[in-house]
Amino acid sequence: MLRIEKLNSYYGTSHVLHNLSIMIKEGQGVALIGRNGAGKSSTMKSIMGLMPRVDGDITFAENPINKEKTHKRVRMGIGYVPEDRRIYKDLTVEENITIAANAIKKVRKPLELNEVWENFPLLKDLRKRKGSELSGGEQQILSIARSVVGRPKLILLDEPTEGIAPIIVQNLKEVIKNMIDQMEVAVLLAEQNIKFTIDLTDYVYVIDNGQIVYSGSSEEFKNREDLHHKFLGVSS
Repeated sequence: MLRIEKLNSYYGTSHVLHNLSIMIKEGQGVALIGRNGAGKSSTMKSIMGLMPRVDGDITFAENPINKEKTHKRVRMGIGYVPEDRRIYKDLTVEENITIAANAIKKVRKPLELNEVWENFPLLKDLRKRKGSELSGGEQQILSIARSVVGRPKLILLDEPTEGIAPIIVQNLKEVIKNMIDQMEVAVLLAEQNIKFTIDLTDYVYVIDNGQIVYSGSSEEFKNREDLHHKFLGVSS
């Protein structure tokens, strides 16, 4: 579904990603693990066409997308949930979902509201609350729902557990698992939380200083405490 080959990305004169190669299959959960500043967000932005300069090949659904604008990539079926939880804080949860649905309506049929509530039961109970009245974790789940409503084939999730209470992290895990298992949406999950990540994915890439330094099954990575310590500074 998504194939990245020899990707190099730049901010001005700074070379931030070096010869990255990543592959994601349909309906697959894939992890991109690394410390802060390792290159996870730059990888996501490169896929979405948000970096100033990108060299290399990015193919989605067998179509080269290197030269496509960000909105075209979204229309092709790539959803993106960045770190900063982009929601309309002055609007209700339901209004946030409706705006996202209307934005994609000319391209494909979005999820109906009842389908959204079915897949995001937490939001059903909060549907009349304004975004500003939600916790950080609830805002994160709303951000994901806004992306899912457009029926993407792939969603990029950038540090979804950052700053979220443990009880909401568990809810978030259930949401992502449902997306992969039931909705058959492929997910690229950029994270530092090892346990959260390997519970949801079947393949792992570790990024450090803008380079892929390890790739393998989630089960194999789970037992590589040497890698956990070396590239994340933690023990699982």
